[in-house]
Amino acid sequence: MIQHHFFSPIPQTLQSFHRFSLPKEYLSFLKENGAGYLKKTKIKTSEPTRFGLEYALCNGICGFTSGPYFPSILCQEWEDTETGLPEYLVIFFQDGPIYYCFDYQQSSQAEPSIRFVDTEMDQWMTIADNFSDFLNRLEMTMEEVNYDSKNWMTLHTLNQQIGQENLQQIDTLLEIAQEVYPQLYLQWTLSILETSQNAALIDICQERFLFVQTYLAMEFNSYPEFEQCCQYVRKN
Repeated sequence: MIQHHFFSPIPQTLQSFHRFSLPKEYLSFLKENGAGYLKKTKIKTSEPTRFGLEYALCNGICGFTSGPYFPSILCQEWEDTETGLPEYLVIFFQDGPIYYCFDYQQSSQAEPSIRFVDTEMDQWMTIADNFSDFLNRLEMTMEEVNYDSKNWMTLHTLNQQIGQENLQQIDTLLEIAQEVYPQLYLQWTLSILETSQNAALIDICQERFLFVQTYLAMEFNSYPEFEQCCQYVRKN
């Protein structure tokens, strides 16, 4: 279920969030999987979204501890006083202006439905009856990308798509990261070079880094991961 995860222990004293009882299925999910990026991200919707005519993408599930590029559901930035969202919406994932929330509008103790909110588009939509229904409706997807995808691709979509390690698209995805999120690009490059068992993937990744090392070193050498990638290349 989780593609890249980090451990997200549930505090012993925390069974509720503010005055809301957190869904049992959500707590069970965290115990079993931890928080992180999802393998299945596509969920059908009743109306068009910025993602497509009849679907949205939810790239991850957040838990009680922070991880790389992941906040905790307890973070101050997700307080309703910060987001402007109603207090009955409890956020479990954010992707730019898009929020995925537990919706307690009907009752603070009932099993909440799942609400999709796009604050830029002023779009509010119920996408699942509850968290279990939400998980069951998620589907695998590989978004078709090209270099122009950088104009719409969010940080979390980029991370999730790179994590699928699709050989047909990985170089384009790394190129987008290279331009838009340079340190993230180096972090992914280092991770793939050091941990991947896929020789073809390593070759693609190393070829791109050699280009960066040769022609763009001045733009990247301030990041510690740049020297670590250089060391890998020298050894291999």
